[in-house]
Amino acid sequence: MDVAGEQAWRKRFSGSVNTAEVDVVADLVAHLVDEQGVNESELGVITPYRGQRTLISDELSDYGNVEVSTVDGFQGRERETILFSAVNTEKYGLQFSGNQNRFNVACTRPKDQFIMVGNQTAIEDEAPWQNTLRAFIRYASERGGVFNWGGGLWTDGIDPSDVPAPESRDQPDIIEPPTGKSPDSGSTTTTTNGTGNGSGDDPTRTTPGDPQFRSRVKDIVQLAPTSNGELADAWGLQTGKEAWQYLNSELDEYYERDTNSKVQPTAKAHKLVSELNKS
Repeated sequence: MDVAGEQAWRKRFSGSVNTAEVDVVADLVAHLVDEQGVNESELGVITPYRGQRTLISDELSDYGNVEVSTVDGFQGRERETILFSAVNTEKYGLQFSGNQNRFNVACTRPKDQFIMVGNQTAIEDEAPWQNTLRAFIRYASERGGVFNWGGGLWTDGIDPSDVPAPESRDQPDIIEPPTGKSPDSGSTTTTTNGTGNGSGDDPTRTTPGDPQFRSRVKDIVQLAPTSNGELADAWGLQTGKEAWQYLNSELDEYYERDTNSKVQPTAKAHKLVSELNKS
């Protein structure tokens, strides 16, 4: 998340803080928990500075099960999703937050998703060439993974949904069932051909002929613009995260997201619904 905030020194903490990043982290936590259905206990927020940790903790008082810590204090623990507030925008501070060992600890805490919040322009202008924050931004940019918070757009002209997902470290050939249930409980398991795109001769993947598939595509068309949470309610799922998983594993060709991250039907979805209405 590219945030146009600047670091400041606070006497109260005898250290650096970045209030713009505090606000963005709070908004992201609210989005992940309330819209994406991420369990608070599966979410962690870490930062190099104790002062920034305190400000973020104060801002997240309504999300008491989200652990907020310094990078050093979080060693040895993991969460499904980690938000990392870089804080620094000045050369000497960037040497601290971009220390290879410190950043290595930060980016290996998540089991599934790592989101860095920082000022891309400042890091690219002020950080040494081999600085790990700068290297990570290069890595994310090449994969369409940089989102400009102020502009509300993915940068570099790449849609991250077009980039193949990395393989799981534990089970690279399996994507968990969309509802989080085991295959023998009646939910659908989607296997991949190793590319992470769910394509190939997969006998378990649902098709447009499946009644549930057709019904859910109709919901996307009728409810648009909609959110994961609203779809979860319509589909009888427990969380927005389950709806998000189903969208990505089963309906990837039938939906897209607008600039506000709302779910919109694709032309293929409209065509399917039109054919169903005719029949």
